[in-house]
Amino acid sequence: FTGIDTPMSICRESLGHQMKTPQFLLSLAAWLVLLSTPASASSVTQVTFDDLVLSSELIFEGRVVDKRAEMDARGTIHTYVTFRIQGVIKGSHSGSQIVLRYQGGTVGGLTLSVSDLVMPGLGETGIYFVESTTRQLVHPLYGWDQGHFVVMTERVFSRTLKPVVGIQQAGGKANGLSDGVAAGLLLADRARRNEALSVAAFRQKVREIISRP
Repeated sequence: FTGIDTPMSICRESLGHQMKTPQFLLSLAAWLVLLSTPASASSVTQVTFDDLVLSSELIFEGRVVDKRAEMDARGTIHTYVTFRIQGVIKGSHSGSQIVLRYQGGTVGGLTLSVSDLVMPGLGETGIYFVESTTRQLVHPLYGWDQGHFVVMTERVFSRTLKPVVGIQQAGGKANGLSDGVAAGLLLADRARRNEALSVAAFRQKVREIISRP
């Protein structure tokens, strides 16, 4: 697991009004629980691209078709992101859609946010490296941003929309904290967007790593 449960901030609109509502009391309870969490989201460690491929249970190409946020009985907000699956690169999934749960979101004017956690936007097309299809994690993607790629004009970009121009094998294990990019992944500035790897080339690189002895 490359992400660590994190302290979060609860943003409230009209504090005086919210203090009179059960919803505020639920959120206050969640906030008190979260205060005891020791690490921050910046404690996500960097992984190599090989680790990203081999440690992800499911890698798929898809498009975000729905997002909804819900508050549970403990006052914790989660956002459920629905993807229409366009292709599976690793693993298996039955059905044409998959729902991934992210911690955080907004319900009824209350927002629960996790530092450094960025969810896919509605309508986004991308390639997603899912850490586990059964465990409920703060962030469902392996390495957080490291496992989140955006597809535009059939080319692959990082979550921050920098073109992925190459992939090389990183020696040994990655060290230190993540900057959102797996070791071995080569990015360029946005002006070189036409040099980004095609989806087909990126897919082939992933499959080569999977098939190594």
